Amino acid sequence: MIDLHCDTIMQLLDHPDSGDLYRNTWKIDIEKLQKAHSKVQDFALFINLGETNDLYGRYEEMRNLCTTQIHLYGEHIQHVLSYQDVESVYESGKIGALMSIEEGGVLGGDLDKLKQAYQDGVRLITLTWNYPNGLGEPHCGEQHKKFNVCPGAAVSVPPSDATYFLLANSAVCVVIKIPTSSPLLQTSLEALVCRPSMRELKVTLLLSNHSLLSSLLVHPVKTRADNAPIINKLLTLIMICF
Repeated sequence: MIDLHCDTIMQLLDHPDSGDLYRNTWKIDIEKLQKAHSKVQDFALFINLGETNDLYGRYEEMRNLCTTQIHLYGEHIQHVLSYQDVESVYESGKIGALMSIEEGGVLGGDLDKLKQAYQDGVRLITLTWNYPNGLGEPHCGEQHKKFNVCPGAAVSVPPSDATYFLLANSAVCVVIKIPTSSPLLQTSLEALVCRPSMRELKVTLLLSNHSLLSSLLVHPVKTRADNAPIINKLLTLIMICF
């Protein structure tokens, strides 16, 4: 079980006097992870679209801090870039550090930035958060709606360029994480299935945030259970996150 929502890097950047990755006043540090016998921890580089002017610059600041801290405490923690790296931390006893971007709008739909993020060591991207971007939008809060509604569809879909960006995530082996915008992105993926040019393509990995719990509790972050078969037409693997 891996915690996929950890804002420690953001807190360390904004509050440099609060400590560092080994020991700090926030919820996650190396000492706490060792005490909990954690094997892998995701460090989310969270950028608030509504409060940040230079999105990519903010990402670079956080990424630089994250990788520098991991290197500084390399005897305790290791940046994991592959499944083989995860296996190695189980053998070495170190903590595996997975680096992710929480807010896909940081990359601006730029494929070169996506490839650079992979080279930077990012292995998971949350496509949207609480604001619309070039990839999607929240499915709650009419003030955040901006995309056109497809004929006969109950939710809006992003521009076609966004679907290619989703597929490019897979091509460079970055895990896609669908948060609160799941109905929007599921509809977009469903539209892809209908395109003859896309039928042979398979998105390698998709993380369905909060999975199918909407059948038990109505909540904005739950993915609708009846959409799982739709997504399965296009994806080779669905990871379920509770």
